[in-house]
Amino acid sequence: MLKVVLLMMIMMLASQSEAQLNRDFYKESCPSLFLVVRRVVKRAVAREPRMGASLLRLFFHDCFVNGCDGSLLLDDTPSFLGEKTSGPSNNSVRGFEVIDKIKFKVEKMCPGIVSCADILAITARDSVLLLGGPGWSVKLGRRDSTTANFAAANSGVIPPPITTLSNLINRFKAQGLSTRDMVALSGAHTIGRAQCVTFRNRIYNASNIDTSFAISKRRNCPATSGSGDNKKANLDVRSPDRFDHGFYKQLLSKKGLLTSDQVLFNNGPTDSLVIAYSHNLNAFYRDFARAMIKMGDISPLTGSNDLGFIPRILFPHRLNSTKFLRGLFIFGIETQKWWRMCPPITRGLAARAHESVAIKMIDKEKVMKVGLIEQIKREISVMRIARHPNVVELYEVMATKTRIYFVMEYCKGGELFNKVAKGKLRDDVAWKYFYQLINAVDFCHSREVYHRDIKPENLLLDDNENLKVSDFGLSALADCKRQDGLLHTTCGTPAYVAPEVINRKGYDGTKADIWSCGVVLFVLLAGYLPFHDSNLMEMYRKIGKADFKAPSWFAPEVRRLLCKMLDPNPETRITIARIRESSWFRKGLHMKQKKMEKRVKEINSVEAGTAGTNENGAGPSENGAGPSENGDRVTEENHTDEPTNLNAFDLIALSAGFDLAGLFGDDNKRESRFTSQKPASVIISKLEEVAQRLKLSIRKREAGLFKLERLKEGRKGILSMDAEIFQVTPNFHLVEVKKSNGDTLEYQKLVAEDLRPALSDIVWVWQGEKDELTSQQETEYQQQQQQEQQEQEEPLKF
Repeated sequence: MLKVVLLMMIMMLASQSEAQLNRDFYKESCPSLFLVVRRVVKRAVAREPRMGASLLRLFFHDCFVNGCDGSLLLDDTPSFLGEKTSGPSNNSVRGFEVIDKIKFKVEKMCPGIVSCADILAITARDSVLLLGGPGWSVKLGRRDSTTANFAAANSGVIPPPITTLSNLINRFKAQGLSTRDMVALSGAHTIGRAQCVTFRNRIYNASNIDTSFAISKRRNCPATSGSGDNKKANLDVRSPDRFDHGFYKQLLSKKGLLTSDQVLFNNGPTDSLVIAYSHNLNAFYRDFARAMIKMGDISPLTGSNDLGFIPRILFPHRLNSTKFLRGLFIFGIETQKWWRMCPPITRGLAARAHESVAIKMIDKEKVMKVGLIEQIKREISVMRIARHPNVVELYEVMATKTRIYFVMEYCKGGELFNKVAKGKLRDDVAWKYFYQLINAVDFCHSREVYHRDIKPENLLLDDNENLKVSDFGLSALADCKRQDGLLHTTCGTPAYVAPEVINRKGYDGTKADIWSCGVVLFVLLAGYLPFHDSNLMEMYRKIGKADFKAPSWFAPEVRRLLCKMLDPNPETRITIARIRESSWFRKGLHMKQKKMEKRVKEINSVEAGTAGTNENGAGPSENGAGPSENGDRVTEENHTDEPTNLNAFDLIALSAGFDLAGLFGDDNKRESRFTSQKPASVIISKLEEVAQRLKLSIRKREAGLFKLERLKEGRKGILSMDAEIFQVTPNFHLVEVKKSNGDTLEYQKLVAEDLRPALSDIVWVWQGEKDELTSQQETEYQQQQQQEQQEQEEPLKF
């Protein structure tokens, strides 16, 4: 009787969770969720194919420890140990930075709505799809756990790589998964890699293994424990980047890499399933999709469960020490306490997971008393505008009743002043910093931002010794100019300020900044100031007359450049464009290009030497028998010129019709889309023709994806764009052109003035221009919308 009652309770709980999870959970509250996740995952997998396996593995490890609750993403706290460092997950799970990026983008669009647990579920599905596997309807509505369970993660719930078939069956059965589910989910190893330590025993001691296969694996996995433990091998030798049924075919040949794999086909009850999947790809896809849906139902925290929550990112950054607090937190404005959050969230492409940020804390009362609140607002506006690789990035601004917090990029290298204080720099080092300074200042001027306090103390260095311009507290925007078009506020550091600023007659912010850059260049090469004097008025006199003496070690071309930059007459002072043309500047640029060419040759030489090697190679570690990861790169030979197909899930994500412009928010400024009724081959030919005409280099990256680059460097480096072709129907294509590097304004100008006119003969309509459709196009557009709606209403079939 007790068994019956327990069984009924379990069934009731299962049906309750199943009823509470549904694929339309965010249909109203976050309708573009699937699209945002798909875009991030697609780019991550395109850059690194093994990331697909990594994301799938995250979901497996999360669900098998206390259910699919996102607890795997939590870091250690004083009150609990996280699951990341548990035996099965330590040095095995990865891909957290992709989840971080997705969460950040989703929070911008739908703050406080979507859980991390649901993001894990969607990324697992999309990863399989992008690697050629099946799709399934992801049920949503999970909430995130507030704690992790290190002990549970180490209790053996995740099957080890060396185990028996009965143990595997029991481990999966404990999660409510059948033997068929277990065999199907094990097929995820078709895209994985494993460490030598996980398969050493099998390749040296097992009897049910192909001899030649074992010998080939021994070459990169020594028999001695502790030697080569971290070396990797692909779990699926034939197609490690493709989600297919090759894994099962290997088992039939006794070429399973892990003991936990080969036990599936070893004269046991699961042999028939392995044989069936090896011969029938659709059967494997069907059962795998069903098993993934069932795994997603393992003990979710839902709306009726008080243990779960939806994390809302208010302050999504990692903080360090007193002003740079360790760990990832959210600042609670109401309570003025620091709350831990899941998962570690980073800011944009430039910031990486587990990175530190700088917190600038300003006393609000003091600022308001001295009337500097407008200056603070201006500094915020300036840093929002001046986004450049050599400008410190402002991530976030927050305020409490008493303080204002600037969350900025953390520059570990400190101030450039600290280097100069030890003496003059080598010419090549000084050129590098000056080159980066000029690039940053020129970019700021293009946005009509004038720094007005350029000095080594305000120039920081990041981890890679790259210069970052900081402290825009005294900066000015175009609206600060008076009717004469000049700035009139006297500000800056005396030793670096231009003579016209001292004279208080109005000055051009561009010219004043160039003077300051000249002083900085002198300091970098000499190790001391050009106009230093203990008497302030005497120093001003020297500045007014440009009375300085260059040391004997200055090269003639440096002397000439400094004389032009430190010209006391702003009307004849050199411009940044002329600085770039100076012999000293061009000489350094030539040396930089030679170093880059040498580096490219070295990389090409290494790649040529490693081409065609076996499946062992570098990559993150993996343990356990769950879905793993692979590290081989996608090569052009593995792909055809066919564009990516948009399946039912893509069409659902793009459900607003073919005008997708409204779904992308700020990203729309950096990308353009058009639809075409031309064949993919015609579109590709046209892109190649236009690229040649506009002097753009074009190279194929993968099926339907191309990279276009300008040969000449712009204000923010080389302008590059990704052009991707999607097949919506056999006769209908969607083409997306998105900036991947360089200046956004330069990109927009290129698209508006060059690309759009040049592509006019293949474009059916540019996205966002539905009002300009012809009557025939309008009819076709409406028909396509109706067809898409019907497809969405039809049940998905596997």
